[in-house]
Amino acid sequence: MTTVGKDSFRRLFNMISMRHTKSMVRSEIEIPPQKRYVITMPFTAVEEQHYQSLFKELTAACGLDVQGNPIRDDWDFEDPNVQAAMRAALDRLRQTALHPEVGYRNRRALGQKARPMRTVAEVLDAMVEQSDGTIRADQRSFLSLKLTKGQLLARLHRVDEALKIWEEVRTRSAEMVAECRAQLEQEVEAARKNDAATDDDNESRPEDEDAASPRVGEARRRLRSALEIQHRAVFFCANAYFSIKSDESRTKPSSDEFMRLEKLEVEGYDLAKAIRKELLQESYGKAKRLMDRIADSAAQQSFQVIPEAMPVNQMGIESRKIADALEELGVALNEQANQLDEWREQVVQMLLKSLVDEEETEATGEEYGESTKIQEEILVFTQVLRAAIADRQSAVSGQVNALVEQETRTATVMASHGEGPSPEKLLRLFKVRDDIRPPFTKDDPYSSLRGLLGELRSLTVKLRHDAATGNSRAATELAIVDKLLKRTQKELADQNKAAVRMEQEIQQFTDTLNARLEFYRQLQAVSDMVGEHEGPADDAALAALTQEEETLRTKLATSEAKHRYCKYSAPIRYLQ
Repeated sequence: MTTVGKDSFRRLFNMISMRHTKSMVRSEIEIPPQKRYVITMPFTAVEEQHYQSLFKELTAACGLDVQGNPIRDDWDFEDPNVQAAMRAALDRLRQTALHPEVGYRNRRALGQKARPMRTVAEVLDAMVEQSDGTIRADQRSFLSLKLTKGQLLARLHRVDEALKIWEEVRTRSAEMVAECRAQLEQEVEAARKNDAATDDDNESRPEDEDAASPRVGEARRRLRSALEIQHRAVFFCANAYFSIKSDESRTKPSSDEFMRLEKLEVEGYDLAKAIRKELLQESYGKAKRLMDRIADSAAQQSFQVIPEAMPVNQMGIESRKIADALEELGVALNEQANQLDEWREQVVQMLLKSLVDEEETEATGEEYGESTKIQEEILVFTQVLRAAIADRQSAVSGQVNALVEQETRTATVMASHGEGPSPEKLLRLFKVRDDIRPPFTKDDPYSSLRGLLGELRSLTVKLRHDAATGNSRAATELAIVDKLLKRTQKELADQNKAAVRMEQEIQQFTDTLNARLEFYRQLQAVSDMVGEHEGPADDAALAALTQEEETLRTKLATSEAKHRYCKYSAPIRYLQ
């Protein structure tokens, strides 16, 4: 490029481009004066109520009252826990000032929703729902304490006062149950309508209705809690009728009053049993469904039939050792199969025994102990069956199930120290299991079907090579080994398939056993609710319960006032 060309390019470039330094344009820079406007936005009634409620909750968590005064005498500002609580409280209050659902803790406090709450009306609905749940929890605590107070009065031989309290709780709990039933029906109907409107694909819906609708699950839990209170109240009232009826100094036998009390007692116990059945309905239904499946399988004889190991009818000179090992292994597998069938039959019979508390026959008082013994025996049999099936699988596949071996060693050690379910029976059954275990050594190919199959294949290769060279004996031996090879391949496939099916059956037995155990666990929990009152029984204990009752009464009244404000007053002020 010539000099003339450079000058021309420079003039052209200056015509279409500009470049300034800060010093060249400093005089042209003018920044207008900054103006800041502060606009205050007061809380709405809903936001104010939520903020004040949260403020009171957080100050209490920090050990302070709403004025900032320590609640406890030993309150220490330097305590790291106190400082952490104050930092968390400050964060939540700052977040709530922006929106009640800002921040993980605030969202969690308002309940997990399907989508974020964007309007104050949605926040109000969440607050009403939350306050309703708080009221119900306070009601349960209050009524439960009154029932306990009645038990203490009964121990102090003040049965009439206890009965008066129990009858009051029985009436209030019946109202709670009716209200919870109505709410559950509403939630179930709402969930069905929502499913019909938003989900036309039934295969994509979860089988658990409570999982599909958390509101339905919450309604069920509330109904169950109310039923537990009602069950205790009804049962205690029946106990009181029995105590008064049995006191001959107060009630003459065969008198009209005696008959009246006896009628009330019988009706009370019958009603308590009906409530108990409803409380156990879910766990009983699950256990019954699993038991019915086993009963159907037993009736249709659809349980896995263990294939019989067939004897070896023909063998050659070179295949004799393999054939003898197959014969010995087959005998061992058949002996074990007979014992497995016997154990499986015993487990099925025990799993199909009726559940206690669901029978209509007259109780003898020994049912609970017998049921516990049956559950322990089932658990022992399933452990032994799982170990024996693992032994069989090892003898078939040539592989050791290390997990089952470890479980077996642990159970044996515990049983030898008298621990675990039915230790004596477990040790006795494991001794039988050892006696019928097919002989298997990990490094010995002649101790498993798969190992023997490998030996037969190796021998086939050798014999085929010899037969190809014109060896007539090898050709005859090869024909025998081919038949033995096909027979062993089929037996290996059949035994493997049977072992897998039996493992599935053991899992079915285990699931049924767990369902039965869950039923009995819940039954025990319900029974413990109406157990004898424990602890001191004197005037001081009664005074402490009375003081606690007044505290809960005040707390319940406060919760109800807050609920009324959120439900009625706050919406009116919000609309204004």
